Amino acid sequence: MIPWLLAACAPDGQSDLQKISTLEGEFVWDLEVDEAAEAEGYYACSYSRRYVGEEDRSVPWLCPDCDELWRATVGMPDDELDCYAQLSDGEDPDALEWLGTGNDAWWRGPENWLLAQGSEIDDDGETFTVDYVGEWQPFAEEDGPSYRLLITGGATRGTADGDPLHGYTPPDTYTCGWPSRHAPPYEGPYTLEVGELVPDGVFLDRCDEAVRLHDFAGQWLVIDVAAMDCGPCQQMAAEARPYLALAGPNVQVITLLVPSLQDPFAPTTRADIDDWATTFGVETPVLRDRGWGFWMSYAAFGDDFGFPATIIVGPDGRIRDQWVGYGGWDWVGDVIEKG
Repeated sequence: MIPWLLAACAPDGQSDLQKISTLEGEFVWDLEVDEAAEAEGYYACSYSRRYVGEEDRSVPWLCPDCDELWRATVGMPDDELDCYAQLSDGEDPDALEWLGTGNDAWWRGPENWLLAQGSEIDDDGETFTVDYVGEWQPFAEEDGPSYRLLITGGATRGTADGDPLHGYTPPDTYTCGWPSRHAPPYEGPYTLEVGELVPDGVFLDRCDEAVRLHDFAGQWLVIDVAAMDCGPCQQMAAEARPYLALAGPNVQVITLLVPSLQDPFAPTTRADIDDWATTFGVETPVLRDRGWGFWMSYAAFGDDFGFPATIIVGPDGRIRDQWVGYGGWDWVGDVIEKG
């Protein structure tokens, strides 16, 4: 588990841990196709990806099984793009990816998710290598032409000066006025379970500052995972103020906002959260979700997940209830009244 190192913060809001792990290496994907695929014009080939990355400890929830996590730039030779295109529907390869190691696996993914790609790795602490044979799977239709990927390669770690939290260190005092309780560091788990502590996270607010979720401990929290173009999300935001006026100051709504239902991993901008707060008269924190709300809610609810997702957290930081959909603020009130 990647340690949540928010305890290592200097009073000026800058991390005092200034050494980060670096990563550099290359991996090769060998594409094998069956006879049915060859008959439709597919062909066996290889393509490679070269990675140069820096450690990033600011988003441990993207890979709860990872012990290390790097954000890496990626390069691919132009003459190998045709091979890659057979698997990508013509889309260009990602120029940035996440890489991780942990639980005896190599993890990889674009933007805001990672999947294990290699059930075993050989790791001596300085260099790790991968030698993975994938399963046969169809190109498109379940009974159609099939392929599999063989992945080989490795990467070497190094050390450099840098900020392991990449600017996501909360200030000593929030400009927007949120409480600063400096809660103990959180090291996981990154799962949503009723009765357990709500996982910590750090997100940007309307003041362009990093805000730590656990700084709101000590009051009731209504965590609203919302999408800007989600009708029920909009209704929930519009009807929040009357409920909060009755509930009093010990109830805080925290909105984790994504820009759209179709692309929940696109970066939420300052303009997005300003627009949301202005449109619905929201005075409580509206924060830019960084995959926290989406992935942990999806893990909790599975295929039943949708927007909005609501997580009710007691003053002790433990989850009291959680659900998908909006049925009115009475649902929230009932949970809080029960304590």
